[in-house]
Amino acid sequence: MLEEYLGKEVRPVVQPQGLVNGARQNLDRNSNWDQVPPALTGTTYLLTSRDDKDARNGPENAVIYRVRVDRRATVYLLLDERARAAPPAWVAADGWADTSLTLRSQGADPRAYHVYAREVAAGVLDLKRVRSLQNNGTSYAFVARP
Repeated sequence: MLEEYLGKEVRPVVQPQGLVNGARQNLDRNSNWDQVPPALTGTTYLLTSRDDKDARNGPENAVIYRVRVDRRATVYLLLDERARAAPPAWVAADGWADTSLTLRSQGADPRAYHVYAREVAAGVLDLKRVRSLQNNGTSYAFVARP
């Protein structure tokens, strides 16, 4: 559940069990997810705006989304492949691990997205985003763990 949105674009929407091929990729462009790996297929994801990457939404290491997870979960960071060569410092500092998984967006400005993962406990989770006009930003997916 989205607890708080600290950006200035369209408020993100939680899409339960919705990350599948053809699912909407963002709120402010005409694009969809494609080539979703089996490990992520059917996961809940946060439908965000690509424009969350703009400087008007604060510094890159600032929290932009606060979500509540009701139990232990794996959270996946879906990062535009162009940011992979030099990911923001917060990716490693916040404990995100490279999974070697990728997925793609189709439609407006199609891109590959590299997947990072992080295990989290139940509670409120602070999430950040990439601030850059050189890539399409970040997205998040969630998988509850027993």
